[in-house]
Amino acid sequence: MTSNLIRSQGEENVHKEGESIIKAINTARAEHWRSLKNWLDEVVPSTYSQCLLIGGVAQYFRNELEEYFGDKAQYSDRMISQIKEVFPDLDQGLVSRFLDVFALYADIDPEFEPPVPKLERQQKQEQDRLREQFAIRG
Repeated sequence: MTSNLIRSQGEENVHKEGESIIKAINTARAEHWRSLKNWLDEVVPSTYSQCLLIGGVAQYFRNELEEYFGDKAQYSDRMISQIKEVFPDLDQGLVSRFLDVFALYADIDPEFEPPVPKLERQQKQEQDRLREQFAIRG
């Protein structure tokens, strides 16, 4: 990962620059987590039943968030699978964008049912057509 960031040419300088970049990333990550934790401490209610963790930050700080929220942490892995089934050609970056809206909609609408993948819809339509054609009661 750091090899794309290193500009030095000499082997010794490449190693030093790589170590410097790794140290900067680790320092920035730790500071980012401290800021996020402080914010969570301020905004998360004292009682809640679950916390749905979605998006890139939730994945980046997955271990820290699991420790912070304990067994109340719910990840969006199932929703990601559903989005990928319904939109198989969707770029991974856009899956994350859909995830926020998908999760919000699922939370707001109590009668929400996840979208049915295209292949499954087509199979059901074919089954319905055959039932109608042969007068089969389902």
